[in-house]
Amino acid sequence: MKQWIYRQANFFFPEDGKFIYAFIRTGVLLGFIWFVLIIPFMLLIGIGNGLFGIFSSLGPLSIIDSIGKLFTGLLLWSYFSAPLLIGSILVLHYIGYKYLKKTIVPEGIKNKIIETAKTMEQSSNKEKIEKLIQQEDEEVSNALNNYAPVLPLLGKYIVKMHHNHVYSSFEHINRLRELLETKLNRAITDEELRDLLEKASKKYLVDLNLSVFKKFTTLEQVIEKYVQDIGENSSNPANIDLLRRTTLRKFLIDYSETELTEKVNAKLKEIELEQFEKNIEADDLTSFQDIDQMEGLEFERWLGELFKRQGYKVQNTPGSNDYGADLILEKFGKKIVIQAKRYNGTVPNSAIQEAHTAKQYFDCDEAWIVTQSKLSRNSIAMAQKLKVKVIDRQGLEKMM
Repeated sequence: MKQWIYRQANFFFPEDGKFIYAFIRTGVLLGFIWFVLIIPFMLLIGIGNGLFGIFSSLGPLSIIDSIGKLFTGLLLWSYFSAPLLIGSILVLHYIGYKYLKKTIVPEGIKNKIIETAKTMEQSSNKEKIEKLIQQEDEEVSNALNNYAPVLPLLGKYIVKMHHNHVYSSFEHINRLRELLETKLNRAITDEELRDLLEKASKKYLVDLNLSVFKKFTTLEQVIEKYVQDIGENSSNPANIDLLRRTTLRKFLIDYSETELTEKVNAKLKEIELEQFEKNIEADDLTSFQDIDQMEGLEFERWLGELFKRQGYKVQNTPGSNDYGADLILEKFGKKIVIQAKRYNGTVPNSAIQEAHTAKQYFDCDEAWIVTQSKLSRNSIAMAQKLKVKVIDRQGLEKMM
Protein backbone atom coordinates (compact mmCIF):
# COMPACT_ATOMS: atom_id res chain seq x y z
CA MET A 1 0.00 0.00 0.00
CA LYS A 2 2.79 2.38 0.90
CA GLN A 3 4.52 1.71 -2.40
CA TRP A 4 1.31 2.53 -4.28
CA ILE A 5 0.99 5.81 -2.33
CA TYR A 6 4.59 6.61 -3.15
CA ARG A 7 4.00 6.05 -6.87
CA GLN A 8 0.99 8.37 -6.83
CA ALA A 9 2.84 10.95 -4.75
CA ASN A 10 5.79 10.77 -7.07
CA PHE A 11 3.49 11.71 -9.97
CA PHE A 12 1.91 14.71 -8.29
CA PHE A 13 4.88 15.74 -6.13
CA PRO A 14 8.14 15.37 -8.05
CA GLU A 15 11.24 14.22 -6.21
CA ASP A 16 13.16 17.32 -7.25
CA GLY A 17 10.97 19.23 -4.81
CA LYS A 18 9.84 21.84 -7.37
CA PHE A 19 6.20 22.22 -6.43
CA ILE A 20 5.35 24.53 -9.34
CA TYR A 21 5.74 21.64 -11.80
CA ALA A 22 3.41 19.47 -9.75
CA PHE A 23 0.95 22.38 -9.44
CA ILE A 24 0.84 22.88 -13.21
CA ARG A 25 0.53 19.12 -13.72
CA THR A 26 -2.46 19.03 -11.35
CA GLY A 27 -4.02 22.07 -13.01
CA VAL A 28 -3.77 20.44 -16.44
CA LEU A 29 -5.37 17.28 -15.06
CA LEU A 30 -8.25 19.24 -13.50
CA GLY A 31 -8.69 21.21 -16.72
CA PHE A 32 -8.96 17.95 -18.61
CA ILE A 33 -11.62 16.74 -16.16
CA TRP A 34 -13.43 20.11 -16.53
CA PHE A 35 -13.66 19.93 -20.32
CA VAL A 36 -14.38 16.21 -20.58
CA LEU A 37 -16.80 15.76 -17.70
CA ILE A 38 -18.15 19.00 -16.18
CA ILE A 39 -18.73 21.09 -19.34
CA PRO A 40 -20.69 18.29 -21.13
CA PHE A 41 -22.70 17.83 -17.93
CA MET A 42 -23.46 21.57 -17.84
CA LEU A 43 -24.45 21.56 -21.52
CA LEU A 44 -26.73 18.63 -20.85
CA ILE A 45 -28.34 20.52 -17.97
CA GLY A 46 -28.74 23.62 -20.13
CA ILE A 47 -30.37 21.65 -22.94
CA GLY A 48 -32.62 19.84 -20.47
CA ASN A 49 -33.59 23.13 -18.83
CA GLY A 50 -34.47 24.65 -22.21
CA LEU A 51 -36.59 21.69 -23.22
CA PHE A 52 -38.48 21.66 -19.97
CA GLY A 53 -38.97 25.42 -20.28
CA ILE A 54 -40.62 24.88 -23.64
CA PHE A 55 -42.85 22.14 -22.25
CA SER A 56 -43.74 24.21 -19.20
CA SER A 57 -44.87 27.13 -21.42
CA LEU A 58 -47.44 24.87 -23.02
CA GLY A 59 -49.44 24.64 -19.88
CA PRO A 60 -49.50 24.82 -16.14
CA LEU A 61 -47.76 21.54 -15.61
CA SER A 62 -46.48 21.82 -12.05
CA ILE A 63 -44.30 18.68 -12.32
CA ILE A 64 -42.62 19.86 -15.49
CA ASP A 65 -42.14 23.27 -13.98
CA SER A 66 -40.49 21.80 -10.90
CA ILE A 67 -38.14 19.72 -13.01
CA GLY A 68 -37.23 22.82 -15.03
CA LYS A 69 -36.37 24.71 -11.84
CA LEU A 70 -34.26 21.75 -10.70
CA PHE A 71 -32.24 21.82 -13.89
CA THR A 72 -31.81 25.58 -13.54
CA GLY A 73 -30.46 25.11 -10.02
CA LEU A 74 -28.03 22.43 -11.15
CA LEU A 75 -26.81 24.68 -13.94
CA LEU A 76 -26.19 27.57 -11.55
CA TRP A 77 -24.52 25.16 -9.04
CA SER A 78 -22.20 23.87 -11.76
CA TYR A 79 -21.09 27.37 -12.75
CA PHE A 80 -20.36 28.52 -9.22
CA SER A 81 -19.18 25.28 -7.57
CA ALA A 82 -16.73 24.12 -10.24
CA PRO A 83 -14.15 26.90 -9.63
CA LEU A 84 -14.62 26.43 -5.88
CA LEU A 85 -14.09 22.71 -6.30
CA ILE A 86 -10.96 23.21 -8.38
CA GLY A 87 -9.60 25.71 -5.87
CA SER A 88 -10.29 23.32 -3.01
CA ILE A 89 -8.47 20.51 -4.81
CA LEU A 90 -5.46 22.73 -5.44
CA VAL A 91 -5.38 23.76 -1.76
CA LEU A 92 -5.58 20.13 -0.69
CA HIS A 93 -2.87 19.39 -3.23
CA TYR A 94 -0.57 21.92 -1.61
CA ILE A 95 -1.31 20.67 1.92
CA GLY A 96 -0.76 17.08 0.79
CA TYR A 97 2.51 18.06 -0.85
CA LYS A 98 3.78 19.60 2.38
CA TYR A 99 2.85 16.43 4.31
CA LEU A 100 4.22 13.98 1.80
CA LYS A 101 7.38 16.03 1.41
CA LYS A 102 8.13 15.30 5.08
CA THR A 103 7.07 11.65 5.14
CA ILE A 104 6.44 9.33 2.22
CA VAL A 105 8.26 11.10 -0.59
CA PRO A 106 11.54 11.75 1.25
CA GLU A 107 11.52 8.20 2.60
CA GLY A 108 11.01 6.84 -0.88
CA ILE A 109 13.74 9.08 -2.25
CA LYS A 110 16.07 8.06 0.59
CA ASN A 111 15.44 4.36 -0.06
CA LYS A 112 16.07 4.85 -3.74
CA ILE A 113 19.27 6.76 -3.08
CA ILE A 114 20.53 4.12 -0.61
CA GLU A 115 19.67 1.29 -2.96
CA THR A 116 21.33 3.02 -5.89
CA ALA A 117 24.39 3.91 -3.81
CA LYS A 118 24.78 0.32 -2.62
CA THR A 119 24.49 -0.97 -6.16
CA MET A 120 27.04 1.54 -7.42
CA GLU A 121 29.38 0.80 -4.49
CA GLN A 122 29.16 -2.96 -5.01
CA SER A 123 29.78 -2.54 -8.70
CA SER A 124 32.70 -0.19 -8.04
CA ASN A 125 34.21 -2.48 -5.39
CA LYS A 126 33.86 -5.48 -7.66
CA GLU A 127 35.66 -3.64 -10.44
CA LYS A 128 38.43 -2.57 -8.05
CA ILE A 129 38.87 -6.09 -6.70
CA GLU A 130 38.90 -7.62 -10.17
CA LYS A 131 41.58 -5.11 -11.15
CA LEU A 132 43.54 -5.92 -7.99
CA ILE A 133 43.36 -9.66 -8.70
CA GLN A 134 44.42 -9.07 -12.29
CA GLN A 135 47.30 -6.89 -11.12
CA GLU A 136 48.49 -9.47 -8.57
CA ASP A 137 48.23 -12.31 -11.09
CA GLU A 138 50.17 -10.30 -13.68
CA GLU A 139 52.92 -9.52 -11.16
CA VAL A 140 53.32 -13.22 -10.29
CA SER A 141 53.15 -14.31 -13.93
CA ASN A 142 55.75 -11.74 -14.97
CA ALA A 143 58.03 -12.84 -12.15
CA LEU A 144 57.74 -16.50 -13.22
CA ASN A 145 58.09 -15.96 -16.99
CA ASN A 146 61.78 -16.81 -16.97
CA TYR A 147 61.07 -20.13 -15.24
CA ALA A 148 58.44 -21.44 -17.67
CA PRO A 149 60.30 -24.75 -18.38
CA VAL A 150 60.32 -25.73 -14.70
CA LEU A 151 56.98 -24.27 -13.52
CA PRO A 152 55.01 -27.56 -13.64
CA LEU A 153 57.72 -29.28 -11.60
CA LEU A 154 57.97 -26.33 -9.22
CA GLY A 155 54.21 -26.29 -8.75
CA LYS A 156 54.17 -29.95 -7.70
CA TYR A 157 57.04 -29.32 -5.29
CA ILE A 158 55.18 -26.38 -3.71
CA VAL A 159 52.09 -28.55 -3.14
CA LYS A 160 54.20 -31.34 -1.63
CA MET A 161 55.97 -28.82 0.60
CA HIS A 162 52.58 -27.58 1.78
CA HIS A 163 51.37 -31.08 2.71
CA ASN A 164 54.66 -32.54 3.90
CA HIS A 165 56.96 -30.11 5.68
CA VAL A 166 59.96 -32.35 5.18
CA TYR A 167 60.22 -30.69 1.76
CA SER A 168 60.91 -27.43 3.58
CA SER A 169 64.10 -28.82 5.08
CA PHE A 170 67.45 -27.43 4.06
CA GLU A 171 68.39 -30.74 2.46
CA HIS A 172 65.32 -30.86 0.19
CA ILE A 173 65.53 -27.17 -0.71
CA ASN A 174 69.18 -27.66 -1.69
CA ARG A 175 68.22 -30.63 -3.86
CA LEU A 176 65.54 -28.52 -5.50
CA ARG A 177 68.09 -25.85 -6.28
CA GLU A 178 70.40 -28.41 -7.93
CA LEU A 179 67.50 -29.78 -9.97
CA LEU A 180 66.41 -26.31 -11.12
CA GLU A 181 69.98 -25.35 -12.03
CA THR A 182 70.25 -28.49 -14.14
CA LYS A 183 66.93 -27.80 -15.89
CA LEU A 184 67.68 -24.11 -16.50
CA ASN A 185 71.38 -24.65 -17.18
CA ARG A 186 72.46 -21.79 -14.92
CA ALA A 187 73.25 -21.04 -11.29
CA ILE A 188 70.55 -19.91 -8.84
CA THR A 189 71.42 -17.81 -5.79
CA ASP A 190 69.83 -18.25 -2.36
CA GLU A 191 67.95 -14.96 -2.72
CA GLU A 192 66.64 -15.91 -6.17
CA LEU A 193 65.48 -19.31 -4.91
CA ARG A 194 63.65 -17.77 -1.94
CA ASP A 195 61.96 -15.25 -4.22
CA LEU A 196 61.05 -17.98 -6.70
CA LEU A 197 59.48 -20.17 -4.01
CA GLU A 198 57.56 -17.18 -2.63
CA LYS A 199 56.15 -16.21 -6.04
CA ALA A 200 55.35 -19.81 -6.98
CA SER A 201 53.59 -20.33 -3.64
CA LYS A 202 51.34 -17.34 -4.35
CA LYS A 203 50.34 -18.94 -7.63
CA TYR A 204 49.99 -22.64 -6.82
CA LEU A 205 48.93 -22.53 -3.16
CA VAL A 206 46.15 -20.02 -3.88
CA ASP A 207 44.76 -22.38 -6.51
CA LEU A 208 45.11 -25.28 -4.06
CA ASN A 209 43.33 -23.38 -1.29
CA LEU A 210 40.49 -22.37 -3.60
CA SER A 211 39.87 -26.03 -4.39
CA VAL A 212 40.06 -26.99 -0.69
CA PHE A 213 37.71 -24.15 0.36
CA LYS A 214 35.32 -24.64 -2.56
CA LYS A 215 32.45 -26.02 -0.45
CA PHE A 216 32.68 -23.28 2.19
CA THR A 217 30.43 -20.24 1.96
CA THR A 218 31.62 -18.04 4.85
CA LEU A 219 34.91 -16.55 5.97
CA GLU A 220 34.56 -18.25 9.36
CA GLN A 221 34.40 -21.70 7.73
CA VAL A 222 37.46 -20.92 5.61
CA ILE A 223 39.48 -19.73 8.62
CA GLU A 224 38.53 -22.78 10.68
CA LYS A 225 39.72 -25.15 7.95
CA TYR A 226 42.81 -23.03 7.34
CA VAL A 227 43.82 -23.13 11.03
CA GLN A 228 43.20 -26.88 11.18
CA ASP A 229 45.52 -27.41 8.21
CA ILE A 230 48.30 -24.94 9.10
CA GLY A 231 48.21 -25.04 12.90
CA GLU A 232 50.20 -22.73 15.15
CA ASN A 233 51.95 -21.09 12.18
CA SER A 234 48.63 -19.86 10.76
CA SER A 235 49.23 -16.29 11.86
CA ASN A 236 52.71 -15.78 10.44
CA PRO A 237 52.85 -13.03 7.76
CA ALA A 238 53.47 -15.35 4.79
CA ASN A 239 50.47 -17.55 5.61
CA ILE A 240 48.24 -14.54 6.30
CA ASP A 241 49.18 -13.09 2.89
CA LEU A 242 48.28 -16.41 1.29
CA LEU A 243 44.95 -16.43 3.14
CA ARG A 244 44.24 -12.86 2.00
CA ARG A 245 44.90 -13.73 -1.62
CA THR A 246 42.68 -16.78 -1.34
CA THR A 247 39.71 -15.00 0.29
CA LEU A 248 40.10 -12.10 -2.16
CA ARG A 249 39.45 -14.45 -5.05
CA LYS A 250 36.81 -16.56 -3.33
CA PHE A 251 34.62 -13.82 -1.84
CA LEU A 252 35.75 -10.80 -3.94
CA ILE A 253 36.36 -8.97 -0.67
CA ASP A 254 39.73 -7.46 0.17
CA TYR A 255 40.06 -8.32 3.85
CA SER A 256 42.97 -6.56 5.53
CA GLU A 257 45.85 -8.62 6.88
CA THR A 258 45.16 -7.14 10.32
CA GLU A 259 41.55 -8.34 10.27
CA LEU A 260 42.53 -11.82 9.08
CA THR A 261 45.30 -12.07 11.68
CA GLU A 262 42.83 -11.18 14.45
CA LYS A 263 40.35 -13.81 13.26
CA VAL A 264 43.07 -16.48 12.93
CA ASN A 265 44.45 -15.73 16.41
CA ALA A 266 40.92 -15.88 17.83
CA LYS A 267 40.42 -19.32 16.26
CA LEU A 268 43.80 -20.52 17.59
CA LYS A 269 42.82 -19.29 21.04
CA GLU A 270 39.50 -21.10 20.78
CA ILE A 271 41.26 -24.36 19.90
CA GLU A 272 43.73 -23.86 22.76
CA LEU A 273 40.88 -23.36 25.25
CA GLU A 274 39.08 -26.44 23.94
CA GLN A 275 42.23 -28.48 24.53
CA PHE A 276 42.58 -26.97 28.01
CA GLU A 277 38.99 -27.96 28.76
CA LYS A 278 39.75 -31.54 27.68
CA ASN A 279 42.70 -31.59 30.07
CA ILE A 280 40.42 -30.43 32.90
CA GLU A 281 37.79 -33.06 32.13
CA ALA A 282 40.38 -35.84 31.80
CA ASP A 283 40.67 -38.31 34.65
CA ASP A 284 44.44 -37.88 34.69
CA LEU A 285 45.49 -36.47 38.07
CA THR A 286 49.20 -37.00 37.48
CA SER A 287 51.49 -34.53 39.23
CA PHE A 288 55.19 -33.83 38.72
CA GLN A 289 55.84 -35.81 41.86
CA ASP A 290 54.25 -38.80 40.12
CA ILE A 291 56.14 -38.14 36.88
CA ASP A 292 59.47 -37.96 38.68
CA GLN A 293 58.84 -41.49 39.96
CA MET A 294 57.93 -42.96 36.55
CA GLU A 295 60.02 -45.40 34.57
CA GLY A 296 60.99 -44.53 30.99
CA LEU A 297 58.24 -46.60 29.27
CA GLU A 298 55.63 -45.40 31.72
CA PHE A 299 56.62 -41.80 30.95
CA GLU A 300 56.30 -42.48 27.21
CA ARG A 301 52.79 -43.93 27.63
CA TRP A 302 51.73 -40.98 29.76
CA LEU A 303 53.06 -38.55 27.15
CA GLY A 304 51.14 -40.41 24.44
CA GLU A 305 47.85 -39.88 26.31
CA LEU A 306 48.71 -36.24 26.94
CA PHE A 307 49.35 -35.58 23.24
CA LYS A 308 46.13 -37.40 22.30
CA ARG A 309 44.21 -34.91 24.43
CA GLN A 310 46.02 -32.16 22.51
CA GLY A 311 44.50 -33.49 19.31
CA TYR A 312 47.53 -35.39 18.00
CA LYS A 313 47.44 -38.79 16.39
CA VAL A 314 49.98 -40.81 18.38
CA GLN A 315 52.00 -43.78 17.16
CA ASN A 316 54.37 -45.76 19.36
CA THR A 317 57.72 -46.84 17.91
CA PRO A 318 59.31 -50.29 18.34
CA GLY A 319 60.99 -50.81 21.67
CA SER A 320 64.28 -51.54 19.91
CA ASN A 321 65.95 -50.04 16.83
CA ASP A 322 63.87 -46.90 17.21
CA TYR A 323 66.84 -44.64 16.34
CA GLY A 324 66.01 -42.37 19.26
CA ALA A 325 62.26 -42.05 18.48
CA ASP A 326 59.80 -42.86 21.23
CA LEU A 327 56.58 -41.45 19.72
CA ILE A 328 55.45 -40.29 16.27
CA LEU A 329 52.82 -37.51 16.30
CA GLU A 330 50.65 -36.25 13.45
CA LYS A 331 48.58 -33.06 13.41
CA PHE A 332 47.91 -30.20 11.00
CA GLY A 333 49.56 -32.22 8.24
CA LYS A 334 52.83 -32.40 10.19
CA LYS A 335 54.69 -35.50 11.28
CA ILE A 336 56.69 -35.07 14.50
CA VAL A 337 59.15 -37.43 16.14
CA ILE A 338 59.34 -37.35 19.96
CA GLN A 339 62.36 -38.22 22.07
CA ALA A 340 60.93 -38.72 25.58
CA LYS A 341 63.46 -38.28 28.39
CA ARG A 342 62.47 -38.94 32.00
CA TYR A 343 65.70 -37.75 33.62
CA ASN A 344 66.79 -37.04 37.16
CA GLY A 345 69.63 -34.79 35.98
CA THR A 346 70.34 -32.59 32.97
CA VAL A 347 69.44 -34.06 29.57
CA PRO A 348 72.70 -34.75 27.64
CA ASN A 349 73.62 -33.60 24.12
CA SER A 350 73.30 -37.15 22.83
CA ALA A 351 69.50 -36.91 23.24
CA ILE A 352 69.44 -33.95 20.83
CA GLN A 353 71.52 -35.85 18.29
CA GLU A 354 69.26 -38.92 18.59
CA ALA A 355 66.13 -36.82 18.00
CA HIS A 356 67.70 -35.24 14.91
CA THR A 357 68.67 -38.67 13.55
CA ALA A 358 65.20 -40.05 14.22
CA LYS A 359 63.64 -37.15 12.33
CA GLN A 360 65.60 -38.08 9.20
CA TYR A 361 65.08 -41.82 9.60
CA PHE A 362 61.28 -41.63 10.06
CA ASP A 363 60.99 -38.85 7.43
CA CYS A 364 59.36 -36.43 9.87
CA ASP A 365 58.82 -32.69 9.60
CA GLU A 366 60.01 -31.87 13.12
CA ALA A 367 61.89 -33.39 16.05
CA TRP A 368 61.02 -32.68 19.69
CA ILE A 369 62.70 -33.42 23.00
CA VAL A 370 60.17 -33.76 25.84
CA THR A 371 61.45 -34.05 29.39
CA GLN A 372 60.33 -33.44 32.95
CA SER A 373 63.87 -32.20 33.63
CA LYS A 374 65.96 -29.48 31.97
CA LEU A 375 68.72 -29.07 29.37
CA SER A 376 72.19 -27.58 29.69
CA ARG A 377 73.16 -24.46 27.75
CA ASN A 378 75.19 -26.56 25.33
CA SER A 379 72.23 -28.86 24.73
CA ILE A 380 69.93 -25.89 24.11
CA ALA A 381 72.46 -24.39 21.65
CA MET A 382 72.71 -27.71 19.81
CA ALA A 383 68.93 -28.03 19.70
CA GLN A 384 68.65 -24.59 18.15
CA LYS A 385 71.30 -25.40 15.56
CA LEU A 386 69.70 -28.72 14.59
CA LYS A 387 66.20 -27.20 14.82
CA VAL A 388 65.04 -29.61 17.51
CA LYS A 389 62.17 -28.24 19.61
CA VAL A 390 62.63 -28.55 23.37
CA ILE A 391 59.75 -29.02 25.84
CA ASP A 392 61.28 -29.02 29.30
CA ARG A 393 59.70 -29.16 32.74
CA GLN A 394 58.25 -25.66 32.41
CA GLY A 395 56.83 -26.35 28.92
CA LEU A 396 55.40 -29.68 30.06
CA GLU A 397 53.66 -27.94 32.95
CA LYS A 398 51.89 -25.64 30.50
CA MET A 399 50.70 -28.62 28.48
CA MET A 400 49.27 -30.26 31.59
